Amino acid sequence: MNNENMSTFVGVLREDGPDGVVILDRYDPEIGNEVHIRRRHFKGAPFGMKVVVEPLYQQKRKFYGKIVEVLGNPEEPDVAVLGIIRRYGLAVDFPTEVLAEAKAIPQELSVDTIARELAQGRIDHREQKVITIDGLDAKDLDDAVYLEKNATHFILWVHIADVSHYVKPGSMMDVEASRRGNSVYLPNLVLPMLPPQISNGIASLHPEVDRLTVTCRLQIQADGTVTGGEVYPSIINSRARLSYEEVEPFLKDQAELQSDRPQELKAMLLAMRECAEALRNKRRRRGTLEFEFPETKIDIDQEGKPVNVRRAEIGISNQIIEEFMIATNEYIAAITSQRKLPAIYRVHDTPDPDKLQQFQHLSFQLGLDFRLSKEPRPAEVAKILTELKGKTYEPTLSTVLLRAMAKAEYSADNNGHFALAAEDYLHFTAPIRRYSDLVTHRALKIKQSGRRKLSRAKLMDISRHVSTTERNSEAAERDTTTYMVALYLSDHIGSEYEGVVSSFNSAAIYVQLDNTAEGAILYRTLPDYYSYLEEELAARNETTGEIMRIGDKVRVRLVKVDLNLLQIDFELLRHDSGTGITGKSKASKAGRGDKRTRRSARKRGRAVRGNHAASLSADNKNNKSKKNRRKKSATGLTRSQKAKLAKRKRQRAERQKIKEKLRKESLRR
Repeated sequence: MNNENMSTFVGVLREDGPDGVVILDRYDPEIGNEVHIRRRHFKGAPFGMKVVVEPLYQQKRKFYGKIVEVLGNPEEPDVAVLGIIRRYGLAVDFPTEVLAEAKAIPQELSVDTIARELAQGRIDHREQKVITIDGLDAKDLDDAVYLEKNATHFILWVHIADVSHYVKPGSMMDVEASRRGNSVYLPNLVLPMLPPQISNGIASLHPEVDRLTVTCRLQIQADGTVTGGEVYPSIINSRARLSYEEVEPFLKDQAELQSDRPQELKAMLLAMRECAEALRNKRRRRGTLEFEFPETKIDIDQEGKPVNVRRAEIGISNQIIEEFMIATNEYIAAITSQRKLPAIYRVHDTPDPDKLQQFQHLSFQLGLDFRLSKEPRPAEVAKILTELKGKTYEPTLSTVLLRAMAKAEYSADNNGHFALAAEDYLHFTAPIRRYSDLVTHRALKIKQSGRRKLSRAKLMDISRHVSTTERNSEAAERDTTTYMVALYLSDHIGSEYEGVVSSFNSAAIYVQLDNTAEGAILYRTLPDYYSYLEEELAARNETTGEIMRIGDKVRVRLVKVDLNLLQIDFELLRHDSGTGITGKSKASKAGRGDKRTRRSARKRGRAVRGNHAASLSADNKNNKSKKNRRKKSATGLTRSQKAKLAKRKRQRAERQKIKEKLRKESLRR
């Protein structure tokens, strides 16, 4: 069974004769979407409940299993989210011994502790007017910043929570943090890597309290070049806890900050914007990739239910912190690499050549001329992303291009980061929520701690594990967001929305709404006959000849939401042809006025769906000369006729594959 990203199977128990069957929330390629349950394995679960099931054996092409946990009513949001948590094997509660260890740590720094730390070489930055900028609801504040602007350069201090001071290697908290790998941020819930006494308490950089930190000081030239720096243990006292929501209007429109914010803070924020722009432009010049996908923001009420879904804006304030953290991570990576410290790196391999070729082929079919060398440099890919920027089809083609990229992961080897166009990169700036960063902090302290270096084998084990936990967390976050969007839309059946065509497959046209929600228009719900043009990633109306393409604007009505399968169905109300990708001309030639195709479709009494454009074109040609072929077959076949016959056989085989694909997709739905 495919368990790389899924630890358990979750679904709803339904009646099945004398026994039951669990309809899985997600189709599994090895067991399908059903697990049959004998009565003795119900574990007291009533029908209609969401349950966790463990498959046991296969009999007559059916999988049988047992219920291991009853989660509750699937219509309850908390139960649905718990089902996602269980599916990906995420930890919720901390073991008793871990909580006990965390509670034993004082929540304030005593005078004696501070004096001892300063005597051991920790630098005192409590007079520095340090600030934090985070989301409005954030409690685990990893980083604080301070900036000075000089005539020719900037001096940036990035202070990171000194989690390694509290979480010692081999401790109960360390073992649990290693197991979790990272914190998980769901729309209505946070599953922290560390107990709240650490993540939201003594390690978090709250304002007006003394906190132990590890500081990275960088000297940055006006053109964004980092020309020097150092890293050392420190102590800070943050002056202000700012939010993106407060800072963004100030930086964008010169709106006022809170009335108690000093003038010097405003001046520093403006200098931070200037410094961040210099760092960003420097990265752009070397070819960093900037994939810009719309992010979903879900507003949750006190009962945990979504009350609004909207597009999240990533503003200047977010970019300031992002640029400062990237610059810091690069500097620390260079240090660990030069000193051969036992750290794990954040690596991103070069793109897959075959997938890049597929992207280029698709782009060509869509009428876009994107050129890439066999082994492209980051700057070549960055140029394509720049050309896509602002187009209605940008999210879709960026997604296709992203799939050609390797996945970023952790490694004991410093293999560089293609997307950032960086030779050295690791994670250092978020030790409260990422175990990889905690490993980095310990590596920097290896000499003063007197501990033995981690072996390369151990570093590889950690790298593989935290890469897996990261993938699981991202999948859970994605599924929970999709669920919350579906739950919100379930109260708006019949509402009409504007959107753009985002993708196609042999069963449906996919549409993304302005608020980022995505759903399907099933071909079988359309009044006319449509052909799926796989090579051009488009669909043709065989009655009118109109082509629907990626990026085309549409108006749709919401008709159905399935909260278990997380499927959203739309009805097409209006299609603004030509508002997306222009495309090549060959598809449009075969549609409108092609009476033979329309007559053939009507005669069959169903839509032409799931066929390749080439197959459809071949069918038309075959219809044109049937009688001639029958006459000639009696006297033998010419070389040309044999080639045509072989071609027809290939087309029949291809259609058979498509039918099988549709059958599997119907099972998923």
